[in-house]
Amino acid sequence: MDVCLATMQDYDDWLILAREVEHLFGPMADETSFQEALRQLLAMKQAFCVRDGDGGSGCTLLG
Repeated sequence: MDVCLATMQDYDDWLILAREVEHLFGPMADETSFQEALRQLLAMKQAFCVRDGDGGSGCTLLG
């Protein structure tokens, strides 16, 4: 698995991942503040991800 920079194309998959861990960390995916912070981090190239099959931007995220 390769860790790589996430892009705006990964935004929806990031929200899916957030929903998977909300039982541990509390509400995130539907919170406006979380969504805005995620968009900002993606735009600033400060969000990382692991993509399914080491695919390109927009592929399903594993983490």
